[in-house]
This record gives sequence, C-alpha cells and structure tokens, in this order.
Amino acid sequence: MNPLIIKLGGVLLDSEEALERLFTALVNYREAHQRPLIIVHGGGCVVDELMKQLNLPVQKKNGLRVTPAEQIDIITGALAGTANKTLLAWAKKHGISSVGLFLGDGDSVKVTQLDAELGHVGLAQPGSPALINTLLAGGYLPVVSSIGVTDEGQLMNVNADQAATALAATLRRI
Repeated sequence: MNPLIIKLGGVLLDSEEALERLFTALVNYREAHQRPLIIVHGGGCVVDELMKQLNLPVQKKNGLRVTPAEQIDIITGALAGTANKTLLAWAKKHGISSVGLFLGDGDSVKVTQLDAELGHVGLAQPGSPALINTLLAGGYLPVVSSIGVTDEGQLMNVNADQAATALAATLRRI
C-alpha cells in the first residue's frame, strides 16, 4: 500500500468552489486509480478568523504561529474541529467514506515541543502506521489535522507541511 498524501492549506477552506473542485477530483482519482489517499491539513485562515473574532493577538516567528498555552485549546478547536469536520462534510457530500483524525491518533505521528519560545508548537516525527493502514485497508479516506500531542499529553500546533512529511515517513517505515 503506497498512499498518496495530499497536504491542504487553510486557504482552501475559504473557497467552496475550490473544495468542490478538489473533492470532485478526489472522486475521479479514486475511480481511476487503486492508490489510496490521505489528506493532511492545516487551517491557518480558520485560526486567524477565530482569533480575530475573539480579539486575541496573532504572533508569528520565523513563519510559525506562536501558540501560547492559553491559545492551544482555541487553535485545536479550529484545526481538529472546524477545519477537519468541514473537510469530512465535503467528503460525505461526495460519497467518500472518511475518518477525521489528529496526528496523535494511534500514535501515527510523534510530536515533541519545537521551541519553548514558540509555546505549544510541535516538531513532527514518524510514528506508528497501524491505525492509518487499518483505515486505508477498510477503504476510508483519513483526514488528518495538524494538531499533535506530546508523550506528556501536551497538545501541539504542528506545521501542516511538516506533519504531512512525517506521516509519509511513518508509512514508508513498514
């Protein structure tokens, strides 16, 4: 099994036209190919909009969102909640059986804190392929948010590009 991992940026979530085109393409791909698909997504635009509504500051350092302890629950809700469930709804609309996950489900991706100055920002590393492979074998489309969890149980905001890369490395380790 050699799944195709598709990394989606948060900007896509702002466009119904783009989502319609994406999921139509996914349906066509699944019909034409035997290769399973996985979506890994961020959701920076969703987070930014929520932070704006809550009058909370957004700070970035070296292109990464600084994630203080008091904001990680909000960011988790935006990414693993709103963004993830929006994508699951579009999958359902297009007849694709999907499962929403975060990086910590099944220890699929291991996460450690990247830099204390960034707060709850994680570094993603390969984990266990078992859960993802089980879902793929069952014909499901895993939709994975870029929220992870450390071995100490701390939620971490992970760069979605890095999350997708770590998940790809996880699945190559078999």
